[in-house]
Amino acid sequence: APGMVLWPEGQNVLGEDEKQCILQETPLKKKVDPFSIAKAVSFLLNSEDITGEVIHVSAGRGVL
Repeated sequence: APGMVLWPEGQNVLGEDEKQCILQETPLKKKVDPFSIAKAVSFLLNSEDITGEVIHVSAGRGVL
């Protein structure tokens, strides 16, 4: 379950203040790095014993 990787573009573009506000409300205070998502996918692909799991790679945003 990848989290926010890219900021909205076009009509939905966010200003720097809005971006900082979102990051401050995120538990790890950062966006997700695409490499982090790739590492989670690689981990699952290389595991022989994990099935049916949802891994939230989201820096804590939106996870309760």
